[in-house]
Amino acid sequence: MLAKTECSDAQYHAIRDIVRRVEKSTPEFVEDSLYVKHKDEIMAKARKRVEEVLELQKKGLICTTGKFVPSVHYPPITQYPFHSQEEVMATYKNPEDGMFDIYVHIPFCAQHCSFCHYPGELGSCSALRQNQIKYLDHLEMEMDNYMKVLGVDKIKARAILFGGGTPSHMDPDLFERLMKFFTDRIDRTTVTQFNFDVDEVTLIGEDGMKRLEIMSRYGVDRLTIGSQSFHPEILKLMFRKATVPDIMEAIDNCRNKFTCVDYRKINRLREQGVEITQELLDSTRRDGFILNLEFIFGFMGVNVDIFADTIERACRVHQQGLIDEIQLYRLKVDAYGDFQGIIGLLYDREPSLFPDFEENMLQKAVAEEILRLYGLKGNLRRVYTKNPYIYSHYAYNQCCAQLDQIGLGLTAFSSLRDRFFINTDSFDEYYALTESGKLVLNRGYVRDREEQLRWSIALPLKNTEVRKDRFRKINGMEIEQCFKKKWKKLMDAGLVVDKKVLGYPSYTLTELGKFVADECAEEFNSNEFIPWARDEYIHGELYPYDDNTTEDALGII
Repeated sequence: MLAKTECSDAQYHAIRDIVRRVEKSTPEFVEDSLYVKHKDEIMAKARKRVEEVLELQKKGLICTTGKFVPSVHYPPITQYPFHSQEEVMATYKNPEDGMFDIYVHIPFCAQHCSFCHYPGELGSCSALRQNQIKYLDHLEMEMDNYMKVLGVDKIKARAILFGGGTPSHMDPDLFERLMKFFTDRIDRTTVTQFNFDVDEVTLIGEDGMKRLEIMSRYGVDRLTIGSQSFHPEILKLMFRKATVPDIMEAIDNCRNKFTCVDYRKINRLREQGVEITQELLDSTRRDGFILNLEFIFGFMGVNVDIFADTIERACRVHQQGLIDEIQLYRLKVDAYGDFQGIIGLLYDREPSLFPDFEENMLQKAVAEEILRLYGLKGNLRRVYTKNPYIYSHYAYNQCCAQLDQIGLGLTAFSSLRDRFFINTDSFDEYYALTESGKLVLNRGYVRDREEQLRWSIALPLKNTEVRKDRFRKINGMEIEQCFKKKWKKLMDAGLVVDKKVLGYPSYTLTELGKFVADECAEEFNSNEFIPWARDEYIHGELYPYDDNTTEDALGII
């Protein structure tokens, strides 16, 4: 059952007052702003892009309300039926190389961000301490249970991600305990990248420095900071505890105060045939963590100027060599997890608090033009860098290479090469299943041939490209044999092109297709998993329900 937060009348009116004040304001732009200098040109290009998107909406690609569901998993993560371990794992076999990407979920935060759709326990580190001890006890047990199911003494890890929640929101001694029992149970010599999603407040002050030192020592090399805005009032509306000075202090600490494992050098040595030992891994260091900063567009109170200023400020931080990646997110109003955040309640009560669809698209288009002026290009979808070799290995392996990934902790998911399952969202059930020696999953799906085919298109198309060799290996057929009418319509609409990417023949999105990547990917959802009802799309040439039968998918017609 979806858990929901509450929004009192007093809270609603306080938020509304801030939104109405901020949405009419103009930010204090950075000195010598390229956005201000080139605003007419930027806006002209951005409005042209928005016009193209509105035409695609008329053709049926985008729902008429303009609402948004991200194409992150297939089937969508909120639509998996209830299943037991026995039903989901009975026929599973480990991958031939025995390697896994690993996700670990830590469901604790100081407070819920207003845009968050994931359940968790809230409070200070000291208030949560006893509950966190209990959770870590069971997380350690869960790892042991998972290793028994896989039949391994240690997990051969490829890329690792700790997320939440706020995985760094615990006292340093507990944080070290977490890192120790986790790394004791994996083979770190096979790791190519070790990621943490973090909050700025947990990376400043004495305890923040201790946490960064622990991450540095246990092999973490890439941090994603969910800053979301550089506008003080917007940060308040997001229920973020960090201020802009906190964000900058955290960035400086991450970049200038610590070294970390240089996995890029390790990976090059591995390609040259050098044996990677723990000693070599620990002694191969670089200055500073790789940093990725996230920002949300389409949020309440945010106008084009405010979002443009935030992105330009991020570009200036990038120019200083303090961050490597800038990531854009569109606000998700409806729950995309096991919890309905307050954002959905506010939208239901007064949609005009939020930018409409056209304004959403304009904010994104303007941001992309600013990023382009500063020399940043799209890498993985929605992530912008100057160096194409800096990206999330975890995201690439799961969504593009489609390799086996296991999830540990409350609500974590495991995305395996022919099945997907999600762990329980109930702490009580999580503890009971762990103590019984079972995996803690309670929802899942073993894909049949058709759903496997759709999965092997939707995820890589959304994130990079569908490589023909990978598609052939997964499905035993050529990509040209399936969805013939749908591929032709997407190509005729200027959304998909057949070309080589890094030397590999692929189907990939055009620049226009990349801009609406989620909707392009959702064209390949089966009818039961298309995000919106039939009457919420215009029945044009890109209407997603057309040419979408099993026979279309398998190339029988």
